[in-house]
Amino acid sequence: MKVLLFPGLDALFVTSKMKRWLQYEYVQNALDQASRDLSEATEKDENLHAFIANTHRPHAVDLDRSLIALTALQVAIADELKRVGHRWDLVQGCSHGDIARSVVCGSVSLKDAIHLLWAFAELRKLLPSGSTCTVRTVDGTPLKQEHLDWLAAQSAPVSVWSDGHGTIGTDTANMAAICEQASSQGLKIKDMLPFAVHSPALLPAYDLLQKTASQWPVIDPHTPTFSSIWVKRHWKWRCDHPRGSGLCH
Repeated sequence: MKVLLFPGLDALFVTSKMKRWLQYEYVQNALDQASRDLSEATEKDENLHAFIANTHRPHAVDLDRSLIALTALQVAIADELKRVGHRWDLVQGCSHGDIARSVVCGSVSLKDAIHLLWAFAELRKLLPSGSTCTVRTVDGTPLKQEHLDWLAAQSAPVSVWSDGHGTIGTDTANMAAICEQASSQGLKIKDMLPFAVHSPALLPAYDLLQKTASQWPVIDPHTPTFSSIWVKRHWKWRCDHPRGSGLCH
């Protein structure tokens, strides 16, 4: 089985991983189109290619435009792989890679995805200030259930990335209180993003985002998809589908 994976933070935070693709014409074309689509939303003259090329740490300067550029880049790479004959049995995305995954599996168009990402960026400004932090143990041992339970009790449930690494997101005041107590719980917490993601802190924007997003059509994917955040399949082909062997209920 062949899987096409769309990574999230690792692809977004390591600038060299994005810059290395800028030399390719198909990536340049995708970023040019994404810039035009973003310009419609921002009513500004956007140039995502120049932004990534000329910025030392794009995600630290403007995370929202970096995410849109990453999405266009990932879609461009997937389209090029398909053009030269590569095929895959399912697509998998994680966090910031979920949007490109949704475009490649046919659920949304790239243009709608860009407008959705910008709408979310604008809605996030209405939320209380917050942050996302990495969570590890002080001694480098795996996270224990009591660690996860303690953080959840502080209204900061953990997104677990591996046995020894997770992230939490919450409002600024609560994060400060958690950081103050972290060492006594055997935890080491480090800032990662200047707002809270994967967390209940985003819930106040949920209804607004849902209402805003309803203007863009979302259709069933033409390829089976997984989200590695929740480790579950979003959609399954029937057992009698010609390429559905092993993917049925």
